[in-house]
Amino acid sequence: MLHLFKRVYLALDETLDTAQHRVVLSQDFGHPMGGEFASVGQLLDYNESVEGVIGAGKTYPDYLSFLNFLGSKQDELNAPVTVYADRDSFVKIGTNFFRAALPLATVKDIYQILAFYTVRQSLLSSNVTFSSPVQNHARLKNKAAITEAEVSAEFFKGQTNPVDFYSFFAEKRADLSIEFVLATYSYNGQCEDIFSEQIKGFCIKHAYLSALEAREHIVDTLTSEKTKSVLNLSDRPILEMIGILQQAESTRLLFDDRFFPRDVSTVSFDANWRRVSESEIAKLSKTVIKVFRDLKGLPLNEVPIGFFPGIEHINNPAQWSQYRDRVMDVLPFIASSESHKINATLFNYINDARKNNRELLRPFVINGCT
Repeated sequence: MLHLFKRVYLALDETLDTAQHRVVLSQDFGHPMGGEFASVGQLLDYNESVEGVIGAGKTYPDYLSFLNFLGSKQDELNAPVTVYADRDSFVKIGTNFFRAALPLATVKDIYQILAFYTVRQSLLSSNVTFSSPVQNHARLKNKAAITEAEVSAEFFKGQTNPVDFYSFFAEKRADLSIEFVLATYSYNGQCEDIFSEQIKGFCIKHAYLSALEAREHIVDTLTSEKTKSVLNLSDRPILEMIGILQQAESTRLLFDDRFFPRDVSTVSFDANWRRVSESEIAKLSKTVIKVFRDLKGLPLNEVPIGFFPGIEHINNPAQWSQYRDRVMDVLPFIASSESHKINATLFNYINDARKNNRELLRPFVINGCT
Protein backbone atom coordinates (compact mmCIF):
# COMPACT_ATOMS: atom_id res chain seq x y z
CA MET A 1 0.00 0.00 0.00
CA LEU A 2 1.10 3.52 -0.77
CA HIS A 3 0.48 5.70 2.29
CA LEU A 4 -1.15 9.00 1.34
CA PHE A 5 -2.26 10.77 4.54
CA LYS A 6 -3.82 9.91 7.90
CA ARG A 7 -4.69 6.22 7.57
CA VAL A 8 -5.64 6.55 3.92
CA TYR A 9 -3.83 4.33 1.41
CA LEU A 10 -3.64 3.73 -2.33
CA ALA A 11 -3.05 0.20 -3.60
CA LEU A 12 -3.19 -1.77 -6.84
CA ASP A 13 -6.41 -3.71 -7.26
CA GLU A 14 -4.67 -7.11 -7.37
CA THR A 15 -4.15 -6.75 -3.60
CA LEU A 16 -7.87 -6.14 -2.93
CA ASP A 17 -8.78 -7.12 0.62
CA THR A 18 -12.49 -7.08 1.41
CA ALA A 19 -11.75 -6.96 5.13
CA GLN A 20 -10.67 -3.34 4.57
CA HIS A 21 -12.92 -0.30 4.35
CA ARG A 22 -12.36 0.70 0.77
CA VAL A 23 -13.07 2.64 -2.39
CA VAL A 24 -12.58 0.57 -5.54
CA LEU A 25 -11.81 2.19 -8.90
CA SER A 26 -11.05 -0.68 -11.23
CA GLN A 27 -12.36 -2.29 -14.41
CA ASP A 28 -12.21 -5.72 -12.82
CA PHE A 29 -13.38 -4.91 -9.28
CA GLY A 30 -15.27 -1.60 -9.51
CA HIS A 31 -18.71 -3.01 -8.73
CA PRO A 32 -20.40 -4.87 -5.83
CA MET A 33 -19.04 -8.39 -5.64
CA GLY A 34 -20.21 -11.54 -3.92
CA GLY A 35 -18.69 -14.95 -3.23
CA GLU A 36 -15.09 -14.76 -2.08
CA PHE A 37 -15.20 -10.97 -2.54
CA ALA A 38 -18.27 -10.38 -0.39
CA SER A 39 -17.80 -7.36 1.83
CA VAL A 40 -16.42 -7.64 5.32
CA GLY A 41 -15.17 -4.09 5.53
CA GLN A 42 -17.35 -1.34 4.07
CA LEU A 43 -17.38 -0.75 0.32
CA LEU A 44 -17.53 3.05 0.51
CA ASP A 45 -17.66 3.76 -3.23
CA TYR A 46 -16.84 2.05 -6.49
CA ASN A 47 -16.58 2.59 -10.22
CA GLU A 48 -14.70 1.14 -13.15
CA SER A 49 -12.66 4.33 -13.60
CA VAL A 50 -11.59 7.58 -11.96
CA GLU A 51 -13.57 9.53 -14.57
CA GLY A 52 -16.72 7.79 -13.38
CA VAL A 53 -16.60 9.45 -9.97
CA ILE A 54 -14.27 12.49 -10.12
CA GLY A 55 -15.09 15.50 -12.28
CA ALA A 56 -17.80 18.04 -13.05
CA GLY A 57 -21.24 16.59 -12.38
CA LYS A 58 -19.78 13.47 -10.73
CA THR A 59 -19.85 12.28 -7.11
CA TYR A 60 -16.70 14.30 -6.37
CA PRO A 61 -16.42 17.52 -8.40
CA ASP A 62 -12.64 17.51 -8.01
CA TYR A 63 -9.76 15.73 -6.29
CA LEU A 64 -10.00 17.93 -3.21
CA SER A 65 -13.56 16.72 -2.64
CA PHE A 66 -12.40 13.13 -3.11
CA LEU A 67 -9.56 13.50 -0.58
CA ASN A 68 -11.86 15.20 1.92
CA PHE A 69 -14.30 12.29 1.55
CA LEU A 70 -11.53 9.76 2.23
CA GLY A 71 -10.28 11.69 5.27
CA SER A 72 -13.79 12.12 6.68
CA LYS A 73 -14.58 8.43 6.28
CA GLN A 74 -11.33 7.46 7.97
CA ASP A 75 -12.25 9.72 10.91
CA GLU A 76 -15.82 8.41 11.05
CA LEU A 77 -14.78 4.75 10.98
CA ASN A 78 -11.63 5.28 13.08
CA ALA A 79 -9.98 2.71 10.84
CA PRO A 80 -7.83 2.61 7.70
CA VAL A 81 -9.43 3.37 4.34
CA THR A 82 -7.81 2.03 1.16
CA VAL A 83 -8.38 3.08 -2.43
CA TYR A 84 -7.89 -0.01 -4.60
CA ALA A 85 -7.19 1.02 -8.19
CA ASP A 86 -6.32 -0.63 -11.45
CA ARG A 87 -3.15 0.50 -13.17
CA ASP A 88 -4.78 3.40 -15.03
CA SER A 89 -6.62 4.75 -11.98
CA PHE A 90 -3.53 4.26 -9.80
CA VAL A 91 -1.47 6.52 -12.07
CA LYS A 92 -4.19 9.19 -12.18
CA ILE A 93 -4.87 9.28 -8.43
CA GLY A 94 -1.19 9.04 -7.51
CA THR A 95 -0.10 11.75 -9.93
CA ASN A 96 -2.81 14.18 -8.84
CA PHE A 97 -2.32 13.54 -5.14
CA PHE A 98 1.43 14.11 -5.21
CA ARG A 99 1.12 17.07 -7.58
CA ALA A 100 -1.10 18.67 -4.92
CA ALA A 101 0.91 17.51 -1.90
CA LEU A 102 4.39 18.34 -3.21
CA PRO A 103 4.27 21.69 -5.06
CA LEU A 104 7.99 21.61 -5.93
CA ALA A 105 7.87 18.12 -7.43
CA THR A 106 8.32 17.64 -11.17
CA VAL A 107 6.86 14.95 -13.41
CA LYS A 108 10.07 12.96 -12.92
CA ASP A 109 9.81 13.18 -9.11
CA ILE A 110 6.21 11.97 -9.05
CA TYR A 111 7.01 9.22 -11.53
CA GLN A 112 9.81 8.14 -9.20
CA ILE A 113 7.44 7.93 -6.21
CA LEU A 114 4.91 5.82 -8.10
CA ALA A 115 7.59 3.65 -9.70
CA PHE A 116 9.20 2.93 -6.32
CA TYR A 117 5.91 1.47 -5.13
CA THR A 118 4.87 -0.41 -8.26
CA VAL A 119 8.29 -2.00 -8.82
CA ARG A 120 8.34 -3.15 -5.20
CA GLN A 121 4.80 -4.53 -5.47
CA SER A 122 5.62 -6.34 -8.72
CA LEU A 123 8.65 -8.03 -7.14
CA LEU A 124 6.69 -9.02 -4.02
CA SER A 125 3.92 -10.63 -6.03
CA SER A 126 6.01 -12.05 -8.90
CA ASN A 127 5.83 -15.63 -7.62
CA VAL A 128 2.34 -15.41 -6.11
CA THR A 129 -0.59 -17.21 -7.70
CA PHE A 130 -3.86 -15.81 -6.40
CA SER A 131 -6.73 -18.22 -5.82
CA SER A 132 -9.01 -15.86 -7.74
CA PRO A 133 -8.75 -15.73 -11.56
CA VAL A 134 -9.88 -12.09 -11.35
CA GLN A 135 -6.91 -11.17 -9.17
CA ASN A 136 -4.51 -13.04 -11.44
CA HIS A 137 -5.96 -11.16 -14.41
CA ALA A 138 -5.58 -7.84 -12.58
CA ARG A 139 -1.98 -8.65 -11.72
CA LEU A 140 -1.11 -9.36 -15.35
CA LYS A 141 -2.56 -5.99 -16.37
CA ASN A 142 -0.71 -4.21 -13.56
CA LYS A 143 2.58 -5.89 -14.45
CA ALA A 144 3.40 -3.40 -17.23
CA ALA A 145 5.71 -0.78 -15.74
CA ILE A 146 4.32 2.70 -15.24
CA THR A 147 5.97 5.12 -17.64
CA GLU A 148 7.04 8.70 -17.13
CA ALA A 149 4.97 9.62 -20.20
CA GLU A 150 1.77 8.43 -18.48
CA VAL A 151 2.55 10.50 -15.41
CA SER A 152 3.39 13.49 -17.60
CA ALA A 153 0.09 13.27 -19.48
CA GLU A 154 -1.88 13.29 -16.22
CA PHE A 155 0.33 15.94 -14.60
CA PHE A 156 -0.21 18.45 -17.39
CA LYS A 157 -3.97 18.02 -17.44
CA GLY A 158 -3.70 20.34 -14.46
CA GLN A 159 -6.56 18.80 -12.49
CA THR A 160 -4.82 19.59 -9.20
CA ASN A 161 -3.33 23.01 -8.58
CA PRO A 162 -1.13 22.98 -5.46
CA VAL A 163 -2.39 26.48 -4.55
CA ASP A 164 -5.93 25.11 -4.15
CA PHE A 165 -4.66 22.44 -1.77
CA TYR A 166 -2.54 24.72 0.42
CA SER A 167 -5.00 24.75 3.34
CA PHE A 168 -5.68 21.02 3.08
CA PHE A 169 -2.03 20.06 3.39
CA ALA A 170 -1.16 22.82 5.86
CA GLU A 171 -3.69 21.13 8.17
CA LYS A 172 -2.60 17.58 7.29
CA ARG A 173 1.18 17.91 7.71
CA ALA A 174 1.13 15.75 10.84
CA ASP A 175 -0.85 13.10 8.97
CA LEU A 176 1.36 12.71 5.91
CA SER A 177 3.68 9.77 5.50
CA ILE A 178 6.83 10.25 7.56
CA GLU A 179 9.23 10.31 4.59
CA PHE A 180 7.75 13.64 3.43
CA VAL A 181 7.86 15.09 6.95
CA LEU A 182 11.51 13.95 7.17
CA ALA A 183 12.31 15.55 3.81
CA THR A 184 10.65 18.83 4.82
CA TYR A 185 12.35 18.99 8.23
CA SER A 186 15.75 18.08 6.80
CA TYR A 187 15.47 20.55 3.91
CA ASN A 188 14.13 23.70 5.57
CA GLY A 189 13.74 22.97 9.29
CA GLN A 190 9.93 23.04 9.23
CA CYS A 191 7.79 20.27 10.73
CA GLU A 192 10.40 19.47 13.44
CA ASP A 193 7.77 19.01 16.17
CA ILE A 194 5.70 16.77 13.92
CA PHE A 195 8.70 14.71 12.88
CA SER A 196 9.87 14.38 16.48
CA GLU A 197 6.45 13.09 17.58
CA GLN A 198 6.25 10.65 14.68
CA ILE A 199 9.65 9.19 15.56
CA LYS A 200 8.64 9.05 19.21
CA GLY A 201 5.51 7.11 18.27
CA PHE A 202 7.51 4.58 16.26
CA CYS A 203 10.02 4.13 19.08
CA ILE A 204 7.26 3.60 21.65
CA LYS A 205 5.56 1.03 19.42
CA HIS A 206 8.83 -0.85 18.91
CA ALA A 207 9.53 -0.68 22.64
CA TYR A 208 6.10 -2.13 23.34
CA LEU A 209 6.43 -5.02 20.88
CA SER A 210 10.02 -5.74 21.92
CA ALA A 211 9.11 -5.77 25.61
CA LEU A 212 6.27 -8.21 24.94
CA GLU A 213 8.72 -10.42 23.02
CA ALA A 214 11.19 -10.25 25.91
CA ARG A 215 8.50 -11.14 28.45
CA GLU A 216 7.34 -14.09 26.35
CA HIS A 217 10.93 -15.33 26.00
CA ILE A 218 11.43 -15.16 29.77
CA VAL A 219 8.27 -17.19 30.40
CA ASP A 220 9.14 -19.73 27.69
CA THR A 221 12.62 -20.32 29.12
CA LEU A 222 11.97 -19.74 32.81
CA THR A 223 12.78 -23.31 33.75
CA SER A 224 16.19 -23.18 32.05
CA GLU A 225 19.30 -22.70 34.15
CA LYS A 226 20.52 -19.91 31.87
CA THR A 227 17.40 -17.77 32.37
CA LYS A 228 17.37 -18.35 36.12
CA SER A 229 21.01 -17.37 36.28
CA VAL A 230 20.63 -14.19 34.19
CA LEU A 231 17.58 -13.07 36.21
CA ASN A 232 19.03 -14.16 39.56
CA LEU A 233 16.22 -16.64 40.28
CA SER A 234 16.60 -19.67 42.50
CA ASP A 235 15.01 -22.98 41.56
CA ARG A 236 11.36 -23.01 42.64
CA PRO A 237 7.86 -23.58 41.12
CA ILE A 238 7.20 -21.46 38.03
CA LEU A 239 4.32 -19.50 39.58
CA GLU A 240 6.54 -18.50 42.45
CA MET A 241 9.21 -17.33 40.03
CA ILE A 242 6.62 -15.24 38.14
CA GLY A 243 5.53 -13.74 41.45
CA ILE A 244 9.13 -12.77 42.21
CA LEU A 245 9.50 -11.17 38.76
CA GLN A 246 6.30 -9.17 39.34
CA GLN A 247 7.79 -7.75 42.53
CA ALA A 248 11.47 -7.35 41.63
CA GLU A 249 12.55 -3.80 40.88
CA SER A 250 14.23 -4.70 37.59
CA THR A 251 11.30 -6.69 36.14
CA ARG A 252 8.22 -5.27 37.89
CA LEU A 253 7.15 -3.09 34.95
CA LEU A 254 7.75 -5.85 32.41
CA PHE A 255 5.26 -8.12 34.21
CA ASP A 256 2.69 -5.43 35.04
CA ASP A 257 -0.47 -6.01 32.98
CA ARG A 258 -1.67 -2.50 33.79
CA PHE A 259 1.34 -1.22 31.86
CA PHE A 260 1.11 -3.85 29.11
CA PRO A 261 -2.61 -4.15 28.31
CA ARG A 262 -3.80 -7.66 27.60
CA ASP A 263 -5.56 -6.57 24.38
CA VAL A 264 -2.13 -5.91 22.82
CA SER A 265 -3.10 -2.30 22.29
CA THR A 266 -0.26 0.07 21.49
CA VAL A 267 -2.63 2.99 22.12
CA SER A 268 -2.95 2.17 25.82
CA PHE A 269 0.75 1.42 26.04
CA ASP A 270 1.64 4.75 24.42
CA ALA A 271 -0.35 6.59 27.10
CA ASN A 272 1.20 4.48 29.88
CA TRP A 273 4.72 4.97 28.53
CA ARG A 274 4.35 8.75 28.53
CA ARG A 275 3.40 8.70 32.23
CA VAL A 276 6.26 6.57 33.53
CA SER A 277 9.35 8.10 35.11
CA GLU A 278 12.76 8.06 33.43
CA SER A 279 14.13 5.74 36.11
CA GLU A 280 11.34 3.17 35.55
CA ILE A 281 11.86 3.20 31.80
CA ALA A 282 15.63 2.86 32.33
CA LYS A 283 15.07 -0.28 34.44
CA LEU A 284 12.70 -1.74 31.87
CA SER A 285 15.15 -0.95 29.07
CA LYS A 286 18.03 -2.58 30.93
CA THR A 287 16.02 -5.76 31.47
CA VAL A 288 14.83 -6.02 27.87
CA ILE A 289 18.35 -5.46 26.54
CA LYS A 290 19.61 -8.15 28.90
CA VAL A 291 17.02 -10.60 27.53
CA PHE A 292 17.93 -9.91 23.90
CA ARG A 293 21.67 -9.85 24.51
CA ASP A 294 22.24 -12.48 27.21
CA LEU A 295 19.30 -14.85 26.68
CA LYS A 296 18.59 -14.56 22.95
CA GLY A 297 22.25 -14.02 22.09
CA LEU A 298 21.84 -10.92 19.91
CA PRO A 299 24.76 -8.49 19.60
CA LEU A 300 24.09 -5.06 21.10
CA ASN A 301 23.76 -3.45 17.66
CA GLU A 302 20.74 -5.67 16.99
CA VAL A 303 18.89 -4.72 20.15
CA PRO A 304 15.41 -3.47 19.13
CA ILE A 305 15.28 0.22 18.27
CA GLY A 306 12.73 0.92 20.98
CA PHE A 307 15.42 0.17 23.57
CA PHE A 308 18.36 2.05 22.21
CA PRO A 309 20.42 3.71 24.95
CA GLY A 310 18.64 6.93 25.90
CA ILE A 311 15.05 5.68 25.51
CA GLU A 312 14.41 6.65 29.12
CA HIS A 313 14.58 10.32 28.08
CA ILE A 314 11.62 10.03 25.70
CA ASN A 315 9.43 12.15 27.98
CA ASN A 316 12.14 14.75 28.57
CA PRO A 317 12.05 17.27 25.66
CA ALA A 318 15.61 18.52 26.15
CA GLN A 319 17.10 15.03 26.26
CA TRP A 320 14.77 13.54 23.67
CA SER A 321 16.07 15.72 20.82
CA GLN A 322 19.54 14.19 21.29
CA TYR A 323 18.15 10.67 21.45
CA ARG A 324 15.98 11.32 18.37
CA ASP A 325 19.04 12.34 16.37
CA ARG A 326 20.75 9.04 17.26
CA VAL A 327 17.62 7.13 16.25
CA MET A 328 17.70 8.81 12.84
CA ASP A 329 20.76 6.74 11.96
CA VAL A 330 18.65 3.59 12.13
CA LEU A 331 15.50 4.94 10.51
CA PRO A 332 15.79 2.50 7.57
CA PHE A 333 15.06 -0.27 10.09
CA ILE A 334 11.84 1.49 11.03
CA ALA A 335 10.97 1.83 7.36
CA SER A 336 11.39 -1.89 6.68
CA SER A 337 9.15 -2.90 9.57
CA GLU A 338 6.44 -0.26 9.07
CA SER A 339 5.72 -0.76 5.37
CA HIS A 340 2.01 -0.10 5.91
CA LYS A 341 2.82 3.36 7.28
CA ILE A 342 5.96 4.23 5.36
CA ASN A 343 6.70 4.13 1.65
CA ALA A 344 9.91 2.27 2.41
CA THR A 345 11.88 2.58 -0.84
CA LEU A 346 11.27 6.32 -1.07
CA PHE A 347 11.97 6.68 2.66
CA ASN A 348 15.43 5.17 2.27
CA TYR A 349 16.12 7.39 -0.75
CA ILE A 350 15.18 10.47 1.30
CA ASN A 351 17.16 9.30 4.31
CA ASP A 352 20.27 8.94 2.13
CA ALA A 353 19.69 12.36 0.55
CA ARG A 354 19.39 13.87 4.03
CA LYS A 355 22.94 12.75 4.77
CA ASN A 356 24.58 13.09 1.36
CA ASN A 357 22.83 15.67 -0.84
CA ARG A 358 20.22 17.83 0.85
CA GLU A 359 19.17 19.53 -2.41
CA LEU A 360 17.63 16.22 -3.54
CA LEU A 361 15.04 16.69 -0.79
CA ARG A 362 13.57 19.85 -2.33
CA PRO A 363 10.92 18.10 -4.50
CA PHE A 364 9.51 16.27 -1.47
CA VAL A 365 8.78 19.32 0.70
CA ILE A 366 5.14 19.30 1.81
CA ASN A 367 2.62 21.84 0.48
CA GLY A 368 2.25 24.57 3.11
CA CYS A 369 5.88 24.20 4.24
CA THR A 370 7.72 25.67 1.27
